[in-house]
Amino acid sequence: MTMGTLLTIVGILAVIFAPIITLVISSILQDQKDKRYQKIEIFKLLTADRHDLVNENTVRALNLIDVVFSDHKDVTHLWREYYEMQTNTGFNNENGNKLREEKYKELIHAMATILGYKNYHLDISRVYNPSGLATQKFLNNSILLELHKLLSNSEKVNINITPIGIAQSIIENKKENHKDSVSIAGEPNGNGVKEKEG
Repeated sequence: MTMGTLLTIVGILAVIFAPIITLVISSILQDQKDKRYQKIEIFKLLTADRHDLVNENTVRALNLIDVVFSDHKDVTHLWREYYEMQTNTGFNNENGNKLREEKYKELIHAMATILGYKNYHLDISRVYNPSGLATQKFLNNSILLELHKLLSNSEKVNINITPIGIAQSIIENKKENHKDSVSIAGEPNGNGVKEKEG
């Protein structure tokens, strides 16, 4: 086999296999990119809601850890420990809650390390949680509880509606308009307005 024939064969093989190799490499790179994106999304959800761990986003993110971080045994191990602490009623006290919080911080820190966020442990305790947000959540939960009681007919609920602000002004204006449309004798005309007899 001559050198020219060998180069021709190599050229033909390159033309045949180059698209396949490119496709395989791009598929592998896309898969890695997707996995990283999923890890970042879970990390973002867990850090964004770390002030309020009892919500759907946090629960969903925690339940995805075993799948998305399956190639990082340190994270899945910390998640298993945190899960066991959450489901163990022996931790339902002040000391237990502190231990749970520390384990959660360890879990977040391990994820941050994998994702390349350096010195993240320095900022993990800083959480912005305005009191108005907590108040609103408390009120929403109270309303839902009262609505549940009302709809399940398990208990009577007293509802006192007190108009405030603009609603109060509208009610007062309607009362004034109604007084102006009533005459002394009290007989209604064709427009529904009472007129004086005579």
